[in-house]
Amino acid sequence: MRLSHLIVAGGVAAALFVSGCQRDNHPNLPDGPEALFPSVGPAAISTVGGHAHALAGRSAGDSGTITISVTGGSPMLDDDGPRFTPANNFFTLGMLDDENISYAELEAAQLPVIAGGVATFNIGAQGLFLPGDARLDLSDAPFTGVTPATDVTDVVFIAADVIRIDGDVRTARTANDAVGISFTSTHTDGVTVDGAITTNAVNGFDAGDVAIFAPNGSAVVLGRVRADGGPATATLDGGDGGDVGITAGNGDAVLRSGSWRTHGMEGQQDGGSGGNINLTATGAAWVDLGWAFITHGGLGRDGDGGNGGDVNITLDAGVSWYARIDTWGGSTTDGLGGTAGSVNASTIENTGSIRVNADGGASANGDGGDGGGGLWLSQVVSALYLVAYSRGGSGDQGGQGGAFAMDVTALLEDSEVYAWTNGGSGASQGGNGGSAFLTASGPAILRNFLVSAYARGGGSPVQGGVGGAAGVSVAIATAQVSNAWIEVFAQGGNGADGGTGGTAEVFVNAGSAWGTMYANVGGGAASNGIGGTGGQVNLTVDDGNLDFVIDADASGGQATGGVGGNGGSASLGNSVGASAGTTRLQGSVYANGGTSDLTGGQGGSVQSQSGDGGSSLESLSVQCIGGIGPDGGPGGAIDAQSSGAIAWNGGTSIASGGAGGTGGTGGAGGTLALTTEDGAITIECVLITRGGSGPDGGDGGSIDISTDDDGVSDAGGVVVSGGSSLDARGGDANGGTGGQGGSVSIDATAADGGGTDGTVQMQGNARVTGGTGAPGGDAGTITIATEGAFLNVTGLLDASGGSSNSSSGGISIVDAAQVTIASSARLFADGRGTGLAGTILLDPAGLGPSNPALVIQSGATLSTDDGDGTDQSATNITLD
Repeated sequence: MRLSHLIVAGGVAAALFVSGCQRDNHPNLPDGPEALFPSVGPAAISTVGGHAHALAGRSAGDSGTITISVTGGSPMLDDDGPRFTPANNFFTLGMLDDENISYAELEAAQLPVIAGGVATFNIGAQGLFLPGDARLDLSDAPFTGVTPATDVTDVVFIAADVIRIDGDVRTARTANDAVGISFTSTHTDGVTVDGAITTNAVNGFDAGDVAIFAPNGSAVVLGRVRADGGPATATLDGGDGGDVGITAGNGDAVLRSGSWRTHGMEGQQDGGSGGNINLTATGAAWVDLGWAFITHGGLGRDGDGGNGGDVNITLDAGVSWYARIDTWGGSTTDGLGGTAGSVNASTIENTGSIRVNADGGASANGDGGDGGGGLWLSQVVSALYLVAYSRGGSGDQGGQGGAFAMDVTALLEDSEVYAWTNGGSGASQGGNGGSAFLTASGPAILRNFLVSAYARGGGSPVQGGVGGAAGVSVAIATAQVSNAWIEVFAQGGNGADGGTGGTAEVFVNAGSAWGTMYANVGGGAASNGIGGTGGQVNLTVDDGNLDFVIDADASGGQATGGVGGNGGSASLGNSVGASAGTTRLQGSVYANGGTSDLTGGQGGSVQSQSGDGGSSLESLSVQCIGGIGPDGGPGGAIDAQSSGAIAWNGGTSIASGGAGGTGGTGGAGGTLALTTEDGAITIECVLITRGGSGPDGGDGGSIDISTDDDGVSDAGGVVVSGGSSLDARGGDANGGTGGQGGSVSIDATAADGGGTDGTVQMQGNARVTGGTGAPGGDAGTITIATEGAFLNVTGLLDASGGSSNSSSGGISIVDAAQVTIASSARLFADGRGTGLAGTILLDPAGLGPSNPALVIQSGATLSTDDGDGTDQSATNITLD
């Protein structure tokens, strides 16, 4: 599956998902082509705190908040619309004569109402028009701090006619906070601002607020708006930025291109925190959103990094994105890294391209800041390219990864979502990975899409962080997931002790799902301790059809100086007992134990399941092998369950014990089980659960095949095709004792004789021999049973002892209506060296050695020799 991107007309970028191609299993995921996102560019709206760099003990100021609210229209770039001039201008020719209007001139024209520091000029039917060659300068607004009747912090204009500001507005004062400014027009033509509005402060003072309010019309603001706090001084911290609010109550908000900035600045002590950015709009069918939203925390040095602000976007419309959003926490030298903000969006439809950075700040000598997160809600997502970072910052303790989720209620198609929620690296503790999910909370269709998520635990010399959780989760009925590509990298962090792996998930409550899943949730490696336990892989449809190619690794981490990490787990398929539902799986799954210089980790567990529709496991290979070590780890468990049939066609699956090293023992083999409630089982693959080799060999595991697991009604048939192998041999020894052979059991008997039994066709090989050694291991047992049905053996059944001085186990074939041992069949229950022969029991229905229900064709081999070659068939072979 190869992905391509298209930059569409007008500078708005979209990503198109191209299906039907192949994608590498280990892609280098992009940060995102820069052409798909706007540059930070010049600030259209700025409300940053004052900086305080190189001033000992001084902190930067915090930013203000930007709030844009639109009702009955849309936020948009310049539309070249008309400019309206009021019929009666409050700014008289006399006031404009010197091209500068002061607060004193305003007060001379009309005494304002002053309450709580707010001077309100309610100019009635008049409007405001500030020509382009004029300036409104409020630096002379009085403020003593002791005369509230005349002190002015904010100036408010309320007009019934239009307000048009072509010139510049300045409100800075030399020894006080800057004056806030507010323009309100109740006219249907609203407010237009082509000049600059600047409420910046100086010398550690706070900036003034800016408010533009058009309750009955549009707000056109194409001049720059700045409300920056004053820089710190030797005795004052940096001033705070002001708040900026723009409201269009019955029209559009037409805004300058560039960035909206509320980010914090650098402080020699603490960095400034970013303010929030809030955008809401109702009444528009479609919005082109092409700004950069910048609200990150500032750099700290002797103190903490500033926190990032939040970005909240709620648009009752479809949105074409061309956006960049920064909410990261500021870094620091000696304090805590800043925490990132969150990004929350709710829209009707999404298309285009978005890049989000919500990483926590790093710290050189303190703890890293936590990553931010975000929740994106939308009915429809189409041709969207989204790149999101919510990583924890590095530090003594790494910051935690953030939480990112996109929720779709109707349709997602032709889209790509990349998310990084890794935990930060840490000197004493790696941060845990966060979470990243594509979810659906309605009867959604999700098709032709990619989700790629990194949620790794942070590395550490001491303790690696725990991997996070990521994937696709559809917790509603009737969903359809098709042509999906899901990648999850949620490994535990490396450390003296490795971190536990995380979770990779694809879950559909009810419906259907097909696609490809690549997952790595392995445990972290340990350099002087215990390897991390492998994580979890969940690929399930609760009630419906599943068709996936999977490449997943949930293995335990390798270890030096400690036990290897245990393998994790995988749950694949759909619900057993569901009225319908099929499972079709291809690929490979690994849940091996980690290697170690002490003891290998235990193999994990992999389970596939399906409903009445059954399982088709096509070239599916599974490994739950114990880890290698002086003592090998035990093998894990591989389990295929179905209420319908199981067909395992191709692949090699292994639950063997790990190899042992000098002075140790190989790990014991694990368990392999295939069970149905009443469906048939067809095996055309290799199943292995051997004991691990070593100075002493490990014991073989067990292979159990059963077709009436629910104990009700009928049993299905079993076919083990030619070329298939069931291998539960004991592990070979290097100078010591060979491992004991395990067991193979095939049972197609209906429980309690209450239904139809299944036929058994044993065409392949089954081996439970003991491992070689001095002495070799004794063999295990092979049991094949069914009642009331045919049972044919055409392949090899070997229950012989290992090398010298090992005895055989036994072979039992019982209860069938008829047993046929074909001419090609070979049944061995031989001892080795001084070991004793085992037994072969052929006991179909009927009685006696001349039982017509027992057919042994000429050329078949049945052998029960002692180790010295003595034939014990007269006593050890029972034909009944």
